[in-house]
Amino acid sequence: MARSLGPALSLRLLVFHLSVVVAALEQKAHIVYLGDRPRDENKDSMQELHNIYFIVVSIFLSQQRQLHTTRSWNLMGFPANLPRSYFETEVIVGMLDTGIWPEPKSFNDDGFGPAPQKWKGICQSNHNFTCNNLQGLLGPLSDVDILAAFDDAIADGVDIISISIGDGVAHDYFTDPIAIGSFHATKNGILVSSSVGNLGPKRSTVVNVAPWLVSVAASTIDRKLVAGVNLGDGQVFQGLALNTDGSGGTLYPLIYVGNAPNKFCAKGSLDAELSRRKVIICNTESFGYGPQLAGAVAAILRRDGVNDVALEFALPVSVPGVNYSESVLQYANKTSNPTAIVSKSEGVFYKAATYVASFSSRGPNRITHNILKPDLAAPGVDILAAWPPINAEKESVSYNIISGTSMACPNVTAVAAYIKSFNPTWSPAAIQSELITTTYIMNSTKNADAEFSYGAGNVNPVAALNPGLVYDADEGDYVKFLCGEGTVANVRTPNSTYQVNVIAPPAGLLITVEPQVLAFESLREKKSSVVKHEGETSSTVLAALIWSDGKHNVRSPVVVYTSS
Repeated sequence: MARSLGPALSLRLLVFHLSVVVAALEQKAHIVYLGDRPRDENKDSMQELHNIYFIVVSIFLSQQRQLHTTRSWNLMGFPANLPRSYFETEVIVGMLDTGIWPEPKSFNDDGFGPAPQKWKGICQSNHNFTCNNLQGLLGPLSDVDILAAFDDAIADGVDIISISIGDGVAHDYFTDPIAIGSFHATKNGILVSSSVGNLGPKRSTVVNVAPWLVSVAASTIDRKLVAGVNLGDGQVFQGLALNTDGSGGTLYPLIYVGNAPNKFCAKGSLDAELSRRKVIICNTESFGYGPQLAGAVAAILRRDGVNDVALEFALPVSVPGVNYSESVLQYANKTSNPTAIVSKSEGVFYKAATYVASFSSRGPNRITHNILKPDLAAPGVDILAAWPPINAEKESVSYNIISGTSMACPNVTAVAAYIKSFNPTWSPAAIQSELITTTYIMNSTKNADAEFSYGAGNVNPVAALNPGLVYDADEGDYVKFLCGEGTVANVRTPNSTYQVNVIAPPAGLLITVEPQVLAFESLREKKSSVVKHEGETSSTVLAALIWSDGKHNVRSPVVVYTSS
């Protein structure tokens, strides 16, 4: 089992409909996945449970998983005064993470009433903190813990699960604990929102790719956190960094690391006499410990790749783009007494947003080639986040600036909760459809990997509330999801007619939809359609399929590519 086989957990597993056994094989924890138990609700005793015949679906080693670790709400069009309704219901969101520090104001439950009656959980912790109506589960990172957390969340009665954890590579669904746990959550009517990983921009690095999961990429916001560099000759450059302090108002001598003398800025590699009270130009990006230990007052670090994330360093730092770095180096090498100042960071408006961050993992989907992943993108760069004050990296600080798909995923979780509050009976697939088909369309010229980086586009919270049509699915549909047949349901206006349009069909490739018109006579009525692709292509082709009734436009991206 995911834990000891006590009576409480056994009953919880019956609610969960998931049986997991941990075996000590070669002194390592393995998971034996037995799938679903027979659906006989009368089988509720341990003796009867032992008499049930199970089929082993898969056995896999329990591994450790990694975390995929302000302005974003307004940027998404999700302000505090967004549309509300008297018909909204209470929604319980389960956050699966490595832990929670409940004291920050972000977790203050002032204004919250008691937990909804459907909540069956408890505040459970080994630490000394006061429970409130914003409660958390502690510590999933190993596969065993992840499955146990899904088990608890389902038994506790949550409506939505948010998980920003994954592996470095996508796994087969039968050996992926997040795919397994989320499948059983979906069967119980719980939508699962997940992060796609931080291994971009390399292709086919996306994880958490099961079709019943909402897979979220990270996009930029319209603010950059910059640290200025003022040179002695009056030139001014901006680089990315999180500096709570600068090097002061005094110009300090500027020295290239090669004259320190060293090619890099690693710990212990710099001459302290040559580096002390100087600004050092480093060839590569580091955390700045080398210059700090050598007595430097600041550093200018070169980043050869995409420069789109502000990081924190051991001393005042600026990370200009490649062109600016070359200008700074040229000044340092051609001036007899070069000087510079590195400033405290400030937030500036960034008109080039929005695009997918370089670190956000990319498709195509390695496991199921004809399922596009990521599903969509959300803000995940330079996000203000609660921070535990006991963290060794940054003590006595309640907030920090964090980037990662783990920052993007909760944004989509919040939008899903908003949708769920208006539509408490909707299936996870229906809510997932709303999120995907109503996105802000992103510009492929700013994102070289196009749909493989952002999926359908950037999340659009208000539009997601009124999609017109939704693609619905249940457990049986996921079993046969490779068949290419889709079911859509009318969710807004009775007696409505939708016509399909294929946008930008490429030459040599025919995309057909049958039927081309769907006529609905009532709400929640379901219709089926079949999409076919014929032809040949030697390159990646982008298109879109849109169902429209003149008011609602239900858009699905279509990507045709050659897989190696």
